[in-house]
Amino acid sequence: MKESFDGLKRDMDAACAFLRGFTLGRPGFTQRDGATAINRVRELAERLQKAFTSGEHCKEATQAAASAKGQILAATARLDLLRG
Repeated sequence: MKESFDGLKRDMDAACAFLRGFTLGRPGFTQRDGATAINRVRELAERLQKAFTSGEHCKEATQAAASAKGQILAATARLDLLRG
């Protein structure tokens, strides 16, 4: 069954917002939250790219995945700093 672009994009937006909260050091986010969010965003980015390699949503899916990769790098850097 093909996933809907809107559903995947909504999930990606929510996951990226959570990841951004961790990256910015907002209260209530733990290292475990950060690691989980990194994995979630990575998985969603891969699904977006795989599901929409062509067609109407290809460009937007590629942009969302590229943006997610930057957020993953920033969150990974923060996690590495916290783990010292």
